[in-house]
Amino acid sequence: MSLPIQAASTDQTLKFEAYLSDGTLKTDLEAADVDTLIVDRDQLADVTIYNETGPVGAVSDKASPTTTHADGAIRGLGNGRYSVDAPDSAFASVTTCQIRGTWTDGGDSGYFVGEITPVVGYDPTAAAVGASTLTAQQVWEYGTRTLSSFGSLVSDVATAVWAAGTRTLTAFGFTVTTDTDSRNASKADVSALATAAKLLNYVRLLARKDPEVRADLSTEVAEINADTGTGAGSYDNETDSGEAIRDRGDAAWVSGGGGSASVVVTPINAIMQTNEPIGSRIESYYLAAKSIAFTVTDSEGTAIDLSSIDLEFRVENNAQSRTEVFTITSEDIAIGGDSSNVATVTVAASNHDEVGEFIYSLRDTSTAGTVYASGAYDVRYAPVGG
Repeated sequence: MSLPIQAASTDQTLKFEAYLSDGTLKTDLEAADVDTLIVDRDQLADVTIYNETGPVGAVSDKASPTTTHADGAIRGLGNGRYSVDAPDSAFASVTTCQIRGTWTDGGDSGYFVGEITPVVGYDPTAAAVGASTLTAQQVWEYGTRTLSSFGSLVSDVATAVWAAGTRTLTAFGFTVTTDTDSRNASKADVSALATAAKLLNYVRLLARKDPEVRADLSTEVAEINADTGTGAGSYDNETDSGEAIRDRGDAAWVSGGGGSASVVVTPINAIMQTNEPIGSRIESYYLAAKSIAFTVTDSEGTAIDLSSIDLEFRVENNAQSRTEVFTITSEDIAIGGDSSNVATVTVAASNHDEVGEFIYSLRDTSTAGTVYASGAYDVRYAPVGG
């Protein structure tokens, strides 16, 4: 939603996006491409900026934001977003405005979807009423306040509060123990806590594997293995300490555990050529076809030849127990590219007969567990054009 515009104001602009009929953004719209450009105004009569079949109004290309306001002047904002100078009549006796319309560019055509712009009864660009214009220095100096005077004030208040009565620990809510038995009990409780030396002994047992430390710290070993309610432990520093694990694992880590001395795991990457980054949602429209191209490489960027692989593009529901919505098999998936690593999946409009959120995957059916790409797959109603 855009920032609000004051009702009955003049020389205002509205923002909108231009889409191709397949729902992708059109990034090179020019005024000459516009068929209709209309301002939706709540439930009131719409304001037509331009209609070539009328003909009504005019549209033009706007060079920069500083160019003088002209009704129908269109300026590109980048990434398929645009602004248009709107007629003043669009902002009278209304609460929201929104651009809609259609365009044609050669063999392509599409529609506009505007941002909903609130129309309010105040000036949203005005400064807050009654806001102070004093600087921090002026506030500080008001009434000749200095650091010394504020320091004296705090000190005077603290002295007055403390002097209001005879203050003791008891007066502040503390319980003071005076009898000898209680004091001795407290000392015993403190001595029973693990001291820094005790903690250091635990660390020694966890780090060292030599039998000498186990013999010297037998009490701590027993404490580590003590039965705390469901059984005793079997910790042995000669086999379970950090040093023991390191010594036992050195050979395996260097040699690959008796197998190959070098193991290279090369994950598979798939890049979608549909303006969506990998892992993001693929958005399709209800009862509309969709073409998706996957470029498949390994993690080092080497192409994976898909020409002899049985591929499957599957869409399932997004529930805990996945149920198939539709599947496109290898026979209907086109393989292309210089290295035969581009798989193009064309989804028929009839497969998009259900609106909702689903999960997609591009799989190798001949190798269990091999998934080249997966993510969210949404089917939704296309925006309504003018």
